[in-house]
Amino acid sequence: MNALDSFDVALLKALQEDCQQTSQQLAEKIGLSPTAIQRRIKRLREQGIIHKEVAILNSQLLGNRMTVIIQVILEKGGPRIVDAFKRRIIKFPEVQQCYYVAGEFDFVLIVNVANITEYDLLTRKLFPDDMKISKFYTIIAIEAVKADLSLPL
Repeated sequence: MNALDSFDVALLKALQEDCQQTSQQLAEKIGLSPTAIQRRIKRLREQGIIHKEVAILNSQLLGNRMTVIIQVILEKGGPRIVDAFKRRIIKFPEVQQCYYVAGEFDFVLIVNVANITEYDLLTRKLFPDDMKISKFYTIIAIEAVKADLSLPL
């Protein structure tokens, strides 16, 4: 992988703000030609630096869905149990993010559901009796003060 230069960093910052900008708009901001911008974007995608480009939806306009943070403690660790948990969790679209963490908890999940009833049904699917879950703690988000996946470059 090639090292990122200042143009790459500026391009990545601009794309994190709005990835629908045209090559011409990006070129004007960064000081390169539109063709050079297109080549760099292609290279950054091929290298996996640009991992995914998505639309971020406004949950308040889609029924004011709930964001729930779940902290999970497994009964015991080990690669087999941890990997089984990971494989299970990625199957659920309601789980927006899942982090395997160090510290008091084993996993932290960011979940989005329509309401508390949907959350209850989801936890029954996520954490069946045979999943070796010791405990899980639920935190209900009241307001998203900042919800951003941009990396500080």
